[in-house]
Amino acid sequence: MSDGDGCVHCGKSFKSPVEMTCAHNLCLNCEDDIRKKNEDAHAEEFHCPECHKGVVHQAKKKSGGKKDSGQDEMVERRENYRKNKVEIIKNLEELEHENQKVDEFMRKLNVIGEKTKVNAAQMKNTIIKECDALILIIERRKKVMLSKVDKAQQDKLRAFQTDRKSVV
Repeated sequence: MSDGDGCVHCGKSFKSPVEMTCAHNLCLNCEDDIRKKNEDAHAEEFHCPECHKGVVHQAKKKSGGKKDSGQDEMVERRENYRKNKVEIIKNLEELEHENQKVDEFMRKLNVIGEKTKVNAAQMKNTIIKECDALILIIERRKKVMLSKVDKAQQDKLRAFQTDRKSVV
């Protein structure tokens, strides 16, 4: 039985819920009803309808209208446990939500990183192509300049040879 669902005996929402020593809950009237249906209606102990453990009848545990301090402590612990459980579940759900946000952020970062790698590779290829084109231009200019230097040298050599022939 999930204690938040209702009384296991009558199936309704709890009316004056009583937490038994086995930590299950019943309506106070249902507890009395179960006790009365037992063979010995005056017995202090009956069996929990959920777990079948022997539990002490709530009315027999009362002394002077107050519950046993051990029972009070147990009920208080159980309630604290439930509150802590709810809070922990809520915190876990919030952490899961935050974790999903972090995962999504990491996916976006990975996409950006991959795009950056691709862009860097494209930029590198562009630089290589532009440098290769500049090298070709420089080599062509070098050939043209060397050709002009060779021609100028040949022209000077011819002029020198012509001047020399005319001097002789």
